[in-house]
Amino acid sequence: MQKKVLRGNKIGFMRIGSATNARSMYATLVSDIPCGETASIIQSEEHDVSSLLLLTACLNSFIYDYALRCRLGGVTLNYFILDETPLLSRSALYRSPYAQLAARLNLIMPSFAPQWLEMRAAYPQLGGQHWRGLWAITVHERLRLRCILDAIIAELYGLEYDDFAWILRDDRSNPKGFWRVDKEKSPELRHTTLALAAFKRLKEVGLEAFCQEDWQFPAEIGAQLGPRFTAWQEQGTVEESWAECEEHAQRMKETPIPLPEEDTTKRISHNGKQNGQGKASRQEKPGLLPEQAQLDLWSL
Repeated sequence: MQKKVLRGNKIGFMRIGSATNARSMYATLVSDIPCGETASIIQSEEHDVSSLLLLTACLNSFIYDYALRCRLGGVTLNYFILDETPLLSRSALYRSPYAQLAARLNLIMPSFAPQWLEMRAAYPQLGGQHWRGLWAITVHERLRLRCILDAIIAELYGLEYDDFAWILRDDRSNPKGFWRVDKEKSPELRHTTLALAAFKRLKEVGLEAFCQEDWQFPAEIGAQLGPRFTAWQEQGTVEESWAECEEHAQRMKETPIPLPEEDTTKRISHNGKQNGQGKASRQEKPGLLPEQAQLDLWSL
């Protein structure tokens, strides 16, 4: 019997997307939670976090989005359309710091503590950095990491500088172009401009050196984007931050939130009525945690 729910880590992506939007693919890693109809899901045979983050980062890249837009004619990202788009092999992605960068962009809440512990086990060097300091939550740091990822993925796809510049060109006559991305910002602050600058640097020094140098924005650009981190991200010691992560993960393990079983005798309609008579009861269902117990997961 086929399972009704896909449990564990997976990728959720926005099912409704047009080739004439700013971007067509919006994907993120989600944990053991359900997704609605318009949030389609992907789960690889390997359920490890690293593999899913590698795929998430590839899906969110300019290069993959460009290939998808060339294939997409309607407004629905069906699975058969994704099947016909090019993806990089895991072996190519594993040679770069792709998973670690993708983790910093995706795992930015305490609820991802178990995933961070799995990442630390796979990449021990992460244990030497402040746990909350790894979260990319400011405009500056999120944009910087996305530009680094876009540059790396463009290189792994085999593009030259002129190829990437053509894909990101500011041509408003191109209905499927990326000129809509950050169009309200000055050209020098746009994601497209800065991703191309990162790729130029990669071409100058090579992929390996680029991955090791932790590319930064020029000083004048960084000053306009604000700080890379917030003050609370670096409070406490590195050891204390990972102890907090471990405690969050332990609490989540001890207090699971199961999916409710379907009760065919008491179906609740969209208007809140039960079997067409009266309002749905707000009485707590057996097996669900009280609201306070759920909030306690965030109280460390």
